[in-house]
Parts: sequence; C-alpha cells; structure tokens
Amino acid sequence: MSYNFEERYKEIREQLIAQGYANKHITYSEFLALYELYKEEISEKEFASISGISYANWQNIKHKPYKTIILKKDMTDEENKKLEQEIVSTLIERGYQNKRIDYTEFFLLYEPYKRKVKEKEFASILGISYGNWQSIKQRNQKTIILKKDKTDEEKKKIEQEIVSELIERGYQNKRIDYTEFLKLY
Repeated sequence: MSYNFEERYKEIREQLIAQGYANKHITYSEFLALYELYKEEISEKEFASISGISYANWQNIKHKPYKTIILKKDMTDEENKKLEQEIVSTLIERGYQNKRIDYTEFFLLYEPYKRKVKEKEFASILGISYGNWQSIKQRNQKTIILKKDKTDEEKKKIEQEIVSELIERGYQNKRIDYTEFLKLY
C-alpha cells in the first residue's frame, strides 16, 4: 500500500483548522511549535505550503519579526461585495469622493483593510486603475478616488459654461491649433 501525500496533507490541514488556526496570525516561533508534530514526516517548507503560507511569507516570518496568516479562508463573492460596499460608503462619508490623493494618503486609507484585501484590489475598489496605482506608488503622483459621474444635467451645465466663456473670449468661429487647444483645456 502506497502512502498518499495529498490525503495526509489534507488531514494535517483539517487538524490545524480543528485547533482553531484558520485565518490566524502567527509568528515564526508559533509556526515552529505547530510544525513540531509533523517534522519527522514533512519538511518545514512543505508544512508552510500545507498551512497556506506562501514561500515569500514563510521567509519573511523566518528572518524578520513578522506575522503571517495561516489557513486563510477565501471570502465568498457576497462577503467581497459587502466589504467593497463598506469601504466605499465609509470613505464617501469621510469626504473622499472625487478627492485627489497621493500614495501616502492611499496607504493610510488602506491600513484598516490590509488584512482583508490586497493593496491592488483596494485600489480597484477606489476606482484607481492598475496604471494609476503604480504611478502614485512609484512616481509620487496623485489620483482621484471614488469618482462620481456627473449627471446629464450637470454635464450640460458645464458645457454651457465653457461655451459661454469661450464666446466671451472671442473664440467663436476661430481656428486654433493643438497647442492653443491644450492651453484652453
């Protein structure tokens, strides 16, 4: 009879879950204490994998005073949607709709949610494209979050204001080049 590694790994995961370790933050010393029971049959790296710890996180807790989550339970679509709604409504209440922020402010907003959602997913929830997220993160630029689309009525009013101003400034039926267009814009 051959030894079934997949079955054994599943048993170990179930034992850890039964002990209350699902979604628990642990240090390296806590990791080693859990690993102690299994060190004769599997490597430390395999135990990290079974525990749902990525190689990078395993190295971080091993060499730095960090904690990591083990046996992380993925949220359901419904839980994700509820969290997104909570984030958006909380930030709108705090006055962040259509607000221009830099990475420092972004990270402060992200801080309470960092254990629930990845940073790039948080950016997406705020309406920040991946490219803009990289720009604010790496080039110290700013971006607008939680953009509220203008109603047709608001758009029409802005359009009328722009047209009126351009007519007053003598631009009716006037030819312009792209440089001048950019200045007007």
